[in-house]
Amino acid sequence: SHGSPDDGSAGLGIWYRNKDAIVLALDISHSYFTVGFSYDINVSTLSETTRGKGAMEIAVVLKKYIGKKPRPVKRSYAPKRKMQKKTPKAEPKDTIVRTAYITLLGTVQDAATQEALEADIQVLDIDEKVIAEIRSDGKTGAYKVAFIPNREAPGPLKYMIVAKKEGYIYYSEELVIPKADKTKTIQRDIPLQKIALGVKVVLNDIFFDLGKATLQPASAQALKRLAELLEEQPHLKIEISGHTDNTGQEAFNQKLSEQRAQAVSDHLVGLGIARERLKERGYGSSQPVETNSTAEGRAKNRRVEFKIIEN
Repeated sequence: SHGSPDDGSAGLGIWYRNKDAIVLALDISHSYFTVGFSYDINVSTLSETTRGKGAMEIAVVLKKYIGKKPRPVKRSYAPKRKMQKKTPKAEPKDTIVRTAYITLLGTVQDAATQEALEADIQVLDIDEKVIAEIRSDGKTGAYKVAFIPNREAPGPLKYMIVAKKEGYIYYSEELVIPKADKTKTIQRDIPLQKIALGVKVVLNDIFFDLGKATLQPASAQALKRLAELLEEQPHLKIEISGHTDNTGQEAFNQKLSEQRAQAVSDHLVGLGIARERLKERGYGSSQPVETNSTAEGRAKNRRVEFKIIEN
């Protein structure tokens, strides 16, 4: 056998292989490569034709890269990202809608005896649509009702409160709510008057043009309710009276009160009420119910009433 030096050396070797060949070998070794030459001579007795003949082999083995060494490839490593924990999506919560309610509460009583009454109460919008209704408690007369105001309506919000009980004159009152009030609790105690001779009722929701006897359209529903009462009580006869405050000349106020009473009577006749059941009377400023020294008092003195004169 022969050695194979690693750097700039050569080696020569002769050996006998498997009793049939003599091998001559020459190795030239360098640090970059190795070249090997070998020649086999056949010494086998098996064949006369091939004895003494041989074959040459050449082998080249590269040990290192020949030429300019390649620059090592610099590998860049991106900084490891911190794994952010995925925050689980929160389950959708029920949305709480805070609705602004108007709450109306109070008691219903007999106007004369203050006895608690069970009555049907309705809240109507300007189109006379019922938006809330309730029945007062028969033992205490208490009631409480809530409704959602119409915030899209122009100007202040206007509603009508109507209370009815058999054997009693209906009660109606206009309710005006500033739009700025998102929530409001309104106290309204309702006095109901029994149908009896001499009973007077103020028509709170009758409206006229300023200084005139022309009924405004907003008065239509109030006059309709009065006509319904007269239809339900066919034996009733009433006096319709007009009243003014003390502003201006008394002669003008007297005439205006008479004209306004007549306008209400004419409207009721137009709704089917017999004229002989109606009497008109004007009192000018002679029967005030409040002081005329304040705007609020004068507003209450400008009114139309009806009085039962026959039952």
